[in-house]
Amino acid sequence: MIDELGSLTCKVQVPVEWQSLAISDCASACNQIMISALSFSVETKSTRGHFGKLWQTLALKAACGVIVRIVVPRPSKAHPATARNAGAALVAHSMGISVHFVPATNLLHAKQLIIDHRVLWVGSANLTAAAWHHNHERMARIESDLLSTRALNWLQGL
Repeated sequence: MIDELGSLTCKVQVPVEWQSLAISDCASACNQIMISALSFSVETKSTRGHFGKLWQTLALKAACGVIVRIVVPRPSKAHPATARNAGAALVAHSMGISVHFVPATNLLHAKQLIIDHRVLWVGSANLTAAAWHHNHERMARIESDLLSTRALNWLQGL
């Protein structure tokens, strides 16, 4: 990839407490927030904790005209982690957030958060309360217009 990109300068962080920074990045979005995950659930009752704050932020950004889109695999019996995606999509849609389902034959496992073609988060965290509160997850934050745009273009091509 270095040959293809030439010399690439970007800022990379791998914070231990990544959740607050990811929420702050979402809150700063002006145009678009794109998220991909294997599985997701929606928190609508509580704004306590990182996961509730994330969903509150996503809903507020969508209400302000920011495009908020989640890309996940279509629910499949072969992949139990996808079981709640359809129900979560209905709730997300009611919040003004669009959800795109990738056919289960092409299992989407990538966990990404892309903000305004400028910040790319990649790592292991799904869009679930367990990932945002309990699991040992790692997410890397990359400030790069080029890498963010490439990740976004890849997701939009699914």
